[in-house]
Amino acid sequence: MKIRLRQLKNKNGTISLRLDTFMGYYTDAYGKRKAKRIRETLPFHIPPEDSLEFESEKEKLLKKADRIRFEKEQQLLENGVYPFSVKQTKKAFFIPYLEQIVAIKISNKRNNEAVWMGMQRWYKLFASPIIQFKSINENHCTDFYTYLEQKAKKSNGTPLALSTVRLYYQKFFAIVQQAYLEGKIKDLPAQPKSFKVVTQKFKAVLKSYEIIALKNAPFANIDVKNAFLLSVEMGLKLGQLRTLKWSDVQHEREEWYIKMPPKANSKPFFYPIPESIKNILGAPKSEDQLVFPLLRSASEANVQLLKWVIQAGIARHITFECARNTFAYNKVINQTPLAKIQLYLGHQNKRTTEKFIQQLQIDLPKNISQVITPPTQSKKAVMRKKNTLDAHIKAKLSAYSYQF
Repeated sequence: MKIRLRQLKNKNGTISLRLDTFMGYYTDAYGKRKAKRIRETLPFHIPPEDSLEFESEKEKLLKKADRIRFEKEQQLLENGVYPFSVKQTKKAFFIPYLEQIVAIKISNKRNNEAVWMGMQRWYKLFASPIIQFKSINENHCTDFYTYLEQKAKKSNGTPLALSTVRLYYQKFFAIVQQAYLEGKIKDLPAQPKSFKVVTQKFKAVLKSYEIIALKNAPFANIDVKNAFLLSVEMGLKLGQLRTLKWSDVQHEREEWYIKMPPKANSKPFFYPIPESIKNILGAPKSEDQLVFPLLRSASEANVQLLKWVIQAGIARHITFECARNTFAYNKVINQTPLAKIQLYLGHQNKRTTEKFIQQLQIDLPKNISQVITPPTQSKKAVMRKKNTLDAHIKAKLSAYSYQF
């Protein structure tokens, strides 16, 4: 086995020196065959090319790095184990570990990539790049949550929404819990007080008389009206309604279906269209046409919806999300099996559907309440351990070194 010395140019013009070792292949915790590489960045940098001491420093540091590479290569050939330095093992850096866990989470579930990457970006802006595991304590976690609440800004200068702040922090704390389970953090930090006190928000649901009032109220933008009523009956999201084409609406004799696209862990399925919605949609049009061409951006659609709600005499704030909530509410009170509700809502995980239903503020029927049970502490621990790394990989993750 050979250890290669690589030069990596940094943004500030300096050059990092890295030892790159291929250690064969391994099967990860999810049964995937992956190349095992050990990459160790040496703790010194070659100065920028425009500096006076560039040539002399480069020659000196390259010799030093090559000597380290040669010594480690000899030890690797003799012992078969990559030799980490004692000093390096004591310096356990948190950010390389965080990046590694984020990469695993994304590879397992691509639809959460934006959330994980968003959390990682804000954390790297907040924390020092050389922060160690011993610094991950209650104060650090509280400071990061406060940073997301008060200092993190979007590109347009507006602060992050509270739901986004909580989602990013939950992802970050999941990695902290993972590090605690692996013994990298001695004590599991407590949650910030401001994170705990936020009360659960229940989803807004339309009453039956409000739905009747909306159906009877005329409105100029017929696509907004029809799309909203379809969502009440079928639970489709606004994004799905905006992109719905007539090619997705398939009919066989008198039965009409919407072909729902496949998810990561499921096949596509044909969603039967109720008779009331068939009357709203009217005769089929060209396959490449949108079913609701006047349904544009989410913000515009919700503004148009608000005007229609006012005309119907309803004195509360209604959005397209309320239609989906109403659909789920009606399915629950009609004692539809949980698996079917999950399929209709398009959730990949049953737990997502359970949380969705719990936020409807509803007395659950027996067939659903018996299924929906909060996970025990032991079950939570098992769920967290699902994404743990192999033991021989975990043992070598340290200061300037990382593996994948």
